[in-house]
Amino acid sequence: MAFSFKDRSFVVVTSGMTRISNQKFKKVFNQRPRMLPHDQVETMTGYRIGGVCPFALNDGVKVYLDYSLKKHDLLYPAAGDLNAAIRLSLDELEKYSRAAGWVDVAKEIAK
Repeated sequence: MAFSFKDRSFVVVTSGMTRISNQKFKKVFNQRPRMLPHDQVETMTGYRIGGVCPFALNDGVKVYLDYSLKKHDLLYPAAGDLNAAIRLSLDELEKYSRAAGWVDVAKEIAK
């Protein structure tokens, strides 16, 4: 998910079975979550909505990995296109995304 702070943008990669917790996000980033507006996603990240991947982003876009990912052996993040994904191990995702760090900002979706 792509977020913005003033003139900066960043991506938080979470498990697909979670959503952002406003409380947790504010605790980590010291402000409420603000998703990038639809019309700015491609300009800021380099990818269209639905294809924002955690690697090869525009310069200055940081990537954070949420702890919700750690329960999975294999991950399938977007790969730059609405209909593309790539299979990676957790270690590979961390390496190729050049993650700025691990965060705890997600909560499980109630079933």
